[in-house]
Amino acid sequence: MRDSRLIQGLAALVTLGAAATGWLFLGNGFGPSFDSAPHRAAGAALAREAARALKPGGHLTVLARDTSVFGNPAADTLLSAFQDTLRISHQPAATVRLFKVDPLRRVEVPPGDFAEILRKSPPEDVVVSFLGPPWLDENQRGRLGSKHPTVVAFCPGHGADIQGLPDLFRAGLVESAIISRATTRQDHAGGGPAAAFDHAFQVVTAANVEAAVALSPVGGGKP
Repeated sequence: MRDSRLIQGLAALVTLGAAATGWLFLGNGFGPSFDSAPHRAAGAALAREAARALKPGGHLTVLARDTSVFGNPAADTLLSAFQDTLRISHQPAATVRLFKVDPLRRVEVPPGDFAEILRKSPPEDVVVSFLGPPWLDENQRGRLGSKHPTVVAFCPGHGADIQGLPDLFRAGLVESAIISRATTRQDHAGGGPAAAFDHAFQVVTAANVEAAVALSPVGGGKP
């Protein structure tokens, strides 16, 4: 009986240790914590870009990551800040469409799904993609025609992740985008939302996308 109790006690300690290890590795313990300020600022900037592009009678649609299975604090922060900014600025609430993202694969909306969303949405609408721009092939682009909703995209990353952006701007498939800075700026602590945003990100439009992408390390363009 005593041996049985000893075994049960050891098993409980092993279980507790495993749970504590997982807690630490998920960023809840002594490991490096997630700095949410830049992503809060990026979410607010995306909301402002979307509101600016929205036409009378238009509607906002957000394409975001489904974090119900694979948690992602950055994605959750981005979406929350976006929605908060819309509410504070008295903008209409956005329809949110969630996509399951394989953490081992490139983060993007499946091109076929993106093309269908753009094809079915009126030109007055704005589609805000937290999962990058619409990487559509020539056939998918041709089916859109000249009238389609405005796209605002969040495009973190470097190299291959953004090398194709200038072509998307020239094709009229993206109105504005937020990309990562080629080099992170000075510490933003205590500098407010603007400093937090400038620390890690920048807004690009057709006017400055070529120069911004040229500064990013080249890793081969998106096919």
